[in-house]
Amino acid sequence: MAGMKTKGILYPLVGLDLGSQSIKAVAISGKKDKYNVVSCAEVPTPAGTIEDGVIKDQGKLELALRDLIKELSSKPKFVATSVSGTRVTTKIIDTDAKMSDSQLSEFVEEQAESILAGDKHFDYEVLRQEGEKNKVLMSVVSSDLVEDRVSVISQLSMQVKVMDVSVHALTRAVRSVVSDTVLKSSKRVAILDIGATTLSFAVLDEELEVVYQRVMPGGGHTLTENISAATGMDTETAEVMKVEDRIPEQSRGVEDQYINSVIRNLERFAGTCGYRDIDTIVVTGGGAKLKRLQNQLRSTSQQKRVIIPDMSKIMKPGSRPDDGLKYMTALGLALRSFVPCPI
Repeated sequence: MAGMKTKGILYPLVGLDLGSQSIKAVAISGKKDKYNVVSCAEVPTPAGTIEDGVIKDQGKLELALRDLIKELSSKPKFVATSVSGTRVTTKIIDTDAKMSDSQLSEFVEEQAESILAGDKHFDYEVLRQEGEKNKVLMSVVSSDLVEDRVSVISQLSMQVKVMDVSVHALTRAVRSVVSDTVLKSSKRVAILDIGATTLSFAVLDEELEVVYQRVMPGGGHTLTENISAATGMDTETAEVMKVEDRIPEQSRGVEDQYINSVIRNLERFAGTCGYRDIDTIVVTGGGAKLKRLQNQLRSTSQQKRVIIPDMSKIMKPGSRPDDGLKYMTALGLALRSFVPCPI
């Protein structure tokens, strides 16, 4: 979970992003300020295996993970993975800076009880002190989301050393690959992640920590299905046409409709999040590779700086320049290799 204490030892962690449409893994080497991706892989998630972050079929997921491991340069021993979905909540709270560690833990536990019913895991991290108050990032998640992930991964003789929250892993990757000068010079940074099945929107504070997030349907697979319906192609062919920007001209209207819906949702997110000073939007996820989407975002967001992270410098040789965009969450998880783990 986000907020694991920094006392401990360093582990070489492989970042494992368990998505509803695909499973991705990233292994890195080097140092925190100078690293490279040495191995990355992606396999499809069997249909119905993961829904809203919940593992529905552990057996199928285990088989898919075995296929994923074969694609990596070596079998991982230690793993960092994450939870996401409607049963995951993160928020920043104010606490009395004079609280002892035990008092803070009790206070956060009380907050967790009011946020989520039933069995749960919670974690927290003191971000900074402001006057007499501490800004504390807390995360609360249903216990089964954590335990099911640990159970499946342990079946493959791998140890989960970090259980993060997906949006925090994504933010960590953004902070790593986007120029610090660009991020720090912005009034307010937002992240739009276009995944396979969802659009995720996050707003960062002045310390580049998540202060607002929202997830809704409408990821890139929606466009794939619409292309398939409009052309009669199977979805596999439609996906290739989409990624390679070879959609038949007579079906470009389908793509335009999808792009317009993404932009409308982005405007809705930005307009309702309560932060009116957003001037930089970082776009990530596999859907960010769509060239027409990139161009449209830049032309319609003239008052905002739109950044598509350049992953080419850290990706392994032979990778497509924009391949790294879909690995951002897995990369953010792998970057926990540079943060000491207490277990």
